[in-house]
Amino acid sequence: MNGLGFLTRCAAAAGAVVTILATAPSASAADRLTAAAGSSSTAWGCFFAGSSNIEKTMSNKITPRSKQTSKGAVDLRAGWYKGKQHGWARVRSPQSQTQYTVFEVDTNGDRKPDDSWGILARVGTFTCAYPASSSSRLAFRACISTESGDKCTSAAYRTSWW
Repeated sequence: MNGLGFLTRCAAAAGAVVTILATAPSASAADRLTAAAGSSSTAWGCFFAGSSNIEKTMSNKITPRSKQTSKGAVDLRAGWYKGKQHGWARVRSPQSQTQYTVFEVDTNGDRKPDDSWGILARVGTFTCAYPASSSSRLAFRACISTESGDKCTSAAYRTSWW
């Protein structure tokens, strides 16, 4: 598994600060993603990072997982864009301006995160969208955290895998 790298940039929408918690996957992680997605042309990408446009652009949106916590409600969302389903995360009604919405992706079926993204939890901000797959090896989950580099380790603040 790749070590976590940190990259911060400003998102144009709502002036949100986006913290990407993982670097592009290593070759082995990329290979696992390609195998999980079942297509040799699938490439890693961060779609709509921090932008409210994700909720406007995606069609057939659903919330397959949601968790009400003392820090706010966290949702794992899914929707379709250009014929491909994607997953992403959001926090509704965050309790603090210093919380993060974290989106984790398992690409090899072991239900341990292989990639993660985080964004300051603000109403109307969202994590990256990640291409979904019908393979059971690929799964997503979301959580609320107080640290930008945290993983979703506490069951009290995370959704289950989907």
